[in-house]
Amino acid sequence: MKRLLFWILIFGILQCKATAQQYIRHTVVKDDTVTNLARKYGVTPHDIYTLNPDAKNGIQLGSVLLIPDKGKINPRKDGIYHKVEPKETFFGIAQKYGTTIQAIQEANKNQLENGLQPGMELFIPSGKTVQSSTTVVKNDEIIHVVQPKETLFALTQKYQVTQAELIENNPQLKNGLKINDTLRIPLKKQEESNSTSEKEKVEIDEIVISNNHDYKNLLRKLDNTTQKEVVFMLPFNISRLDIENSASVQENLKKSQFLNVTLDFYSGALIAIDSINKLGGNFKITFYDSEETQNSSAVEHLIRTNNFSNVSAVIGPFFQSHSEKVAALLKSKEVLVISPMSKEGKTGHNNLYLAVPPSEVSKKMMLNFLMEKKQNVIAIVDRKKQSSRDFISKNASSVSFVNFNEQGGLNIDHLKSLLQSEKTNYVILETESSSMVLNVTKTLINLQSQYNIKLVVLEKNAALESDEVKSEMLAKLNLHYPSAIRENNSDETSSFFKEYKKKNNIFPNQYAIRGFDVTFDVLLRLSQKDDFEKTAKNIASEQIESKFIYTKSPNGGFYNSGVYILYYDQDLTIKEAK
Repeated sequence: MKRLLFWILIFGILQCKATAQQYIRHTVVKDDTVTNLARKYGVTPHDIYTLNPDAKNGIQLGSVLLIPDKGKINPRKDGIYHKVEPKETFFGIAQKYGTTIQAIQEANKNQLENGLQPGMELFIPSGKTVQSSTTVVKNDEIIHVVQPKETLFALTQKYQVTQAELIENNPQLKNGLKINDTLRIPLKKQEESNSTSEKEKVEIDEIVISNNHDYKNLLRKLDNTTQKEVVFMLPFNISRLDIENSASVQENLKKSQFLNVTLDFYSGALIAIDSINKLGGNFKITFYDSEETQNSSAVEHLIRTNNFSNVSAVIGPFFQSHSEKVAALLKSKEVLVISPMSKEGKTGHNNLYLAVPPSEVSKKMMLNFLMEKKQNVIAIVDRKKQSSRDFISKNASSVSFVNFNEQGGLNIDHLKSLLQSEKTNYVILETESSSMVLNVTKTLINLQSQYNIKLVVLEKNAALESDEVKSEMLAKLNLHYPSAIRENNSDETSSFFKEYKKKNNIFPNQYAIRGFDVTFDVLLRLSQKDDFEKTAKNIASEQIESKFIYTKSPNGGFYNSGVYILYYDQDLTIKEAK
């Protein structure tokens, strides 16, 4: 009975989601930016980033973005756009426009995941939208009035402070959080938290890239004589929804990106399950609600109260820490755990598989690609990106670094001395400053009459999407970058899009495609004569947008090193570099 109720609830949510979300499909053309598209369609950049999370790393010519249909969503709040200047702070911007830090952060959630960066274009809501705000800036601190259902954890996430810092500045919290309490949050801590030191980033295990994999079509030899049991642990968090109230569910769908990600992944997984069944798959599929937040989940309860003795694999949970916990608890039962979403790159259990290439792996693959070219590779690294300089030095010791002059600008004479006329010069640029991107690209384009120069980034970021940095400039320099996904115009992809649209009344976004790719790949590997671990070690596969090349981690488990090296061609299209 519980299982039936669970499926009824999920079906109800998906119906609400299909009703609540209507999209326009926009194909990216020359000079498009997220900011310009937001203006064009009368939405906010946050709306676009919510539906297209990878757009935070830049939008690709020819790619398709999902844009909320203005007629199907609440009208956008009045406001203006502000381009962030170097050294500007939330406090200064809020004061300039007579609004609050909270209002700015709420309107630009996705852009601000990595803090405030020069060159960003923020949507600033007008005063009308913030009159009822529970947060105001006063002198050098934030004043917050506690609202019903707010928790200490929610406040630490909202203002990026620790619980200890909150209690230190608000001793009354030792007796618990009370509605209408006035909390004082030092502004300097709010600002400092948005510029985390590069040295504080967690590095993954020592990266070992293997080239011993063969690409094979796993569909050719399916062995489904024995039924395999697969469990999904996905964070539906049903207990937090008023499922009988359709309006309430739709409101949650508009507000909760996490819930939308879960449902999109789930809907893509369903297409994969249906596809493998049509091919003669032999699986028992069970879905559990993992009830995840970043710091808690129901996974221990699920494992304790259900029989996992015959389970071959678990897909989920979403958060890396919970995936690690599931892997530890099920290791003795030899159950495989596939982490479908995390990019953290930590594996400590032999039965844990990371399906998304960690960012450090993508960077290493980009450097490997350059080293294999046996051309001239130099690097221009922002002084704020010392960790990037260390990473390049460690993994590509032959790379020379361009110096800066006493004023902090690029030393052009030193740059010229490192360029070689008889070779292709790959210039790695590591910065999050849009002004630095503009200056370097202009300089390199001017030098192209003397040298063959190609621009390289180890990871795309918002600095490349500045209005001043035109796509033509990046195309002239054949910008190269690593990516976990690529455009795919195959017949199989077209069929998937049509099938998804038929079942869900909308086209799939990247999370839905991720749900399909991970699920279909896992089920295919479980349908082989050899066991999953053997196919993971020796066979590379490719699905709709992603490829899966599992590499053994020195500390146990596997991570996916399936990374594409893409570049901007002169005709302004994105192509795969070979």
